[in-house]
Amino acid sequence: SFLCIGNTVLAKLGAPGGPLKKHYDFPDVFEVVSEYKDAMSISDSDNDTIFDCLLTNRTEVDYEARTFKYVWTIQGADGSPKEEVLMTGMPGPTSGSVRFFVEGDPTMRDALIYYSDKSCSIMDVEYHGHQCILWVKRNLKDTVPQVCIDNFMDICGVVIKPGRRDL
Repeated sequence: SFLCIGNTVLAKLGAPGGPLKKHYDFPDVFEVVSEYKDAMSISDSDNDTIFDCLLTNRTEVDYEARTFKYVWTIQGADGSPKEEVLMTGMPGPTSGSVRFFVEGDPTMRDALIYYSDKSCSIMDVEYHGHQCILWVKRNLKDTVPQVCIDNFMDICGVVIKPGRRDL
């Protein structure tokens, strides 16, 4: 349950912003990593569009060492070039928690996967501040399942308007 989340991760990230009316079982990190070779972010908690349409691509997974690497391609704002960020991660101390660092910066950061199914994942990430992000598999970017939108609202507190062009 929400109150049993690893205190260290929750203390560092804080609450994700939504009302959390539903109960979520935090997924096994490697099940999520195995399921998601690539994905696209649809929205983030502050709705500032920085992470809208962010692409992520898993480039490496080592099941023995329990590590994985993803490249995030962040769309450039106002015509600026795209930025590629290499992230190396590993499971954190509790179910659903991730420890990661960004290439060129040894600072360990935290993320917490609140929800994941075959279509979408919702995670709180310590990157560019505190971001609660809705990820979907790329093939679903134009038809985001309603359960994903509803859970994103409950977890992150963000309503995705039905008329958005990118949904």
